[in-house]
Amino acid sequence: MKNIKILLYLLSIILLNAACSEEESQLYEPQLNIYSFLQGGRFYSEVFVDRSYLMDEPSSHYVDDALVLLDGGGPQDTLVLIDSLYKSYDKFIYPESTYTLTVIHPDYDTVFGTTRIPANFQIIFPEPGDTFKISDTITITKSTGAPYYYGYFINDNYNIPFWHTPDTSDTVIRIPMPIQIQNLPEGYYTLQLMACDENYFEYSRFDPLQDSLLQSGIEGGIGVFASFNLKTTSIYLSH
Repeated sequence: MKNIKILLYLLSIILLNAACSEEESQLYEPQLNIYSFLQGGRFYSEVFVDRSYLMDEPSSHYVDDALVLLDGGGPQDTLVLIDSLYKSYDKFIYPESTYTLTVIHPDYDTVFGTTRIPANFQIIFPEPGDTFKISDTITITKSTGAPYYYGYFINDNYNIPFWHTPDTSDTVIRIPMPIQIQNLPEGYYTLQLMACDENYFEYSRFDPLQDSLLQSGIEGGIGVFASFNLKTTSIYLSH
């Protein structure tokens, strides 16, 4: 009798779990997951389209049958799937222009995204070929629409990121030498600096331990639609 009770108990647990799993599947509605960053001044755009999945659901590599439209800075453009990305190679991305992304698929809600490309800016110091000491300050003109600057020191052996959030009233941005750069060896580097829009800024602040579904510049789905403006210069880093 005791064994029968145990078997009945185990059977009830199995049936309960099956019912919960079925209910979870019925309640769960997958969403399109979008990943796209537009760069001001470029003649191409790229959009990665996937969808969300249940925890135990096998995932595919990407969604390959969506209609992806990019509007702004001229006629609307229909992006073409090449490999795993929806791409356009003939749409100039104008700084200080607003772009709207629309992703349509019959099985999911339509996704809309909006970003405004940050304005052009200039690196005042260091100029190309300058010797840059770790005690120096990076100086740039302000990029309108960029609440956040993200950069790299790059050579054959290193790719070290840094970031800076300026005072909104600044007209000239001064970025002190990031602490993670101070231990780099002397030598030639490429300084790469991005002025990022509000969506990029919000995306960079995402904490995966606190949030499960990231939405930045996206409505109707999940993911990120953001933009940036990029400048580079070559320097010699000295201690």
